[in-house]
Amino acid sequence: MSRRVLVVEDDPDIGRLVMLQLAELGCDCRLIDDGVTALAEAQATRYDLVILDVMLPRLDGLQICRRLRASEHYTPILMLTSKSSELDRASASKSTTCASTWSATRRRCAASRWN
Repeated sequence: MSRRVLVVEDDPDIGRLVMLQLAELGCDCRLIDDGVTALAEAQATRYDLVILDVMLPRLDGLQICRRLRASEHYTPILMLTSKSSELDRASASKSTTCASTWSATRRRCAASRWN
């Protein structure tokens, strides 16, 4: 059974790269490029992991994270950002944080933790 992963990233190149890496791990992925659509999808469908960019159009990743954390269903969230101040704020929301330059090895390591 493959893991279902929601990737929320507005940069198409980064989104495709993350999707390719997750596909190599056998994950079933969906890519969404704006915050409002991503929140609706995450609330409507059960995912094993949400990979969430912080800077998104229409609704930022931190707001999405807070709303998902307020729901009764727990889904692991991996926050992506290149700005250290955003990492600090994301850490306060009790999610796993990672800079957007994270390596394929680290992605595999992180993915193996939820096997």
